[in-house]
Amino acid sequence: MGMETGLYIHLPFCVRKCSYCDFLSFPASEDVRQSYLQVLMKELSAHAAEHPDTVLRTVYVGGGTPSLMRPAAMDMLFGHIRETFRPVSSWDQIEITMEVNPGTVDRDKFAAMKRAGVNRLSIGVQSADDEELRRLGRIHTFREAEEAFYAAREAGFDNISLDLMSGIPGQSEESFRESVRKILALRPEHLSVYSLILEPGTPFYRMYVAGEDSFGNPVLTEKGKQELPDEELDRALYLLTGEMLADAGYHRYEISNYALPGKESVHNSSYWRRIPYIGAGLGASGFLQDVRWRNTDSLQDYLSWDGMHTGDLQMEQQQLDRKDAMEEMLFLGLRMADGVAKDDFRRCFGEDLSGIYGDVIRKHIEEGLLLDDGDRIFLTERGMDLANYVLSDFIIDED
Repeated sequence: MGMETGLYIHLPFCVRKCSYCDFLSFPASEDVRQSYLQVLMKELSAHAAEHPDTVLRTVYVGGGTPSLMRPAAMDMLFGHIRETFRPVSSWDQIEITMEVNPGTVDRDKFAAMKRAGVNRLSIGVQSADDEELRRLGRIHTFREAEEAFYAAREAGFDNISLDLMSGIPGQSEESFRESVRKILALRPEHLSVYSLILEPGTPFYRMYVAGEDSFGNPVLTEKGKQELPDEELDRALYLLTGEMLADAGYHRYEISNYALPGKESVHNSSYWRRIPYIGAGLGASGFLQDVRWRNTDSLQDYLSWDGMHTGDLQMEQQQLDRKDAMEEMLFLGLRMADGVAKDDFRRCFGEDLSGIYGDVIRKHIEEGLLLDDGDRIFLTERGMDLANYVLSDFIIDED
């Protein structure tokens, strides 16, 4: 049958950088974008040659703003994928996702995506409040996001995910509640809800962070103290999200992700389940045969690649040992609502989960943060809230 893998493709180009964004993304000319596409297709061909037993179970095109692509470029990229790889079933049966910025699409773009074989969209809405969108540096209004959603529906897309953000400067509980209400009115199949993180190097970090305390936590400027939600409000928004989405029929299947039944992201779930995936493009990460890698983030180096060995593109590579793999299975798997299956752990490592992590599991069960139903361990609702605390205990101490 072959090795079932995912494929992640990174298109780093955008109209302009958002104020909170620390992803590898930047504006570029059409000539640069065309040159990039040519190298990207060479990289995909090289991966396929190096791993001929690969069969794709998912494809995910992220960025940047993939929806900036012109229809002809979409046809070229997805045509090349179909010519280069085999799907695990048929191309129209596997999940193929493309990220979309509402300010870069129209009916022709959605028709091109559909024609290219895309069957799932991830649309970055972030907020239904135009002032909040302006503060984030987004290039769209909520009206444009609604129009993009309806245009996608008209084009035949029946699997759409929307991104929503809490913790935006100036955001109140009332404005966030209204954003959730308006987004739920669209009835997307999937929602990803994230709290704003002030990442070093971003305009927001420079604007709102004066420095760090002795623990590495950001110390806010006066402006940050005035505009950013405090811990109490942040917690209230988090609880509000869960309540409103549950009432609307969405279930939380991962810490930040909610879906209608059967509409969970297959590709993203693969990351949390440690299913192998190829990462292609500038700065893309991949995971095959217990090796994790990350491509160069230098556009010049990427564009000058000779097209031979994919290893020449990689600036980081890590062979995971048994300890690393165990930690990852718990770190990633416990993000999912259904947690980690004991049989999966035993099959991977030849040992019982309780034999390695018994003390840690008992501790967090007693604290009400973990549950053990006999077949698997998983976080409770409160455990999801305190996930970082719980997951840090699954680092194996070799002393």
